[in-house]
Amino acid sequence: MCVKFIAKNLKKSDIELKEVNYGIQVFLINTIKLAILFLLAFILGILKYTLIALISFAFIRMFAAGVHARSNLGCTITNIILFIGNVYLSMNVVLEKPVKTVIFIISLSLITIYAPSDTEERPLISKRLRKKLKACSILCSIVLTLSAEFIALKYKNYEKIV
Repeated sequence: MCVKFIAKNLKKSDIELKEVNYGIQVFLINTIKLAILFLLAFILGILKYTLIALISFAFIRMFAAGVHARSNLGCTITNIILFIGNVYLSMNVVLEKPVKTVIFIISLSLITIYAPSDTEERPLISKRLRKKLKACSILCSIVLTLSAEFIALKYKNYEKIV
């Protein structure tokens, strides 16, 4: 409907209209996936923490990029497991500092080895850009970890989620 309106009122090529249509589809699909995730988090009483996890993940993913699921259903299920599962575990399993340190070192190592991750649709050809994105990914990971530790020290009631 939106594409028909644009085609009728603006002079756009078929390729431009296909791009607009694709953008609208991606927007709608992601909106539905987020709505499902947030609805589940709300029902489970962990909406605020799920939002924090999602923003943190997006902060790293902005630079590290990454692979995509093969289907929207696969993506939705992965998001639910990743975000709801992560929040639920972090609220119910208390980790000692040495364990947190090992997890941080493993995470940082994986980011150092694999980030940024390109896809067939978005290959990262420039070595300079790749280095910059890797450095930003590592920095994001360090900043998020230090922020979480600072919050845990400042607000003891948040310690379980860090």
